Amino acid sequence: MTLIELIYAEMTSDTDGDSRQAERLIRLYTEAGDVGKWHLDEAMMCLCGWTMKTLIEKTKEGAIQ
Repeated sequence: MTLIELIYAEMTSDTDGDSRQAERLIRLYTEAGDVGKWHLDEAMMCLCGWTMKTLIEKTKEGAIQ
């Protein structure tokens, strides 16, 4: 199993609510400094091909439900 496969499996089996997880990710990103934001953006690029900044913007636009 690759790291990405493991992350996906853990995400889909997590019993914590999606809304709570989303709020935590957004809070982590908005409170991070430039270096922290860069790391989060890079991690999200590896996971889904979008930066955290773009994903947050998409949720505000209603593109992601």
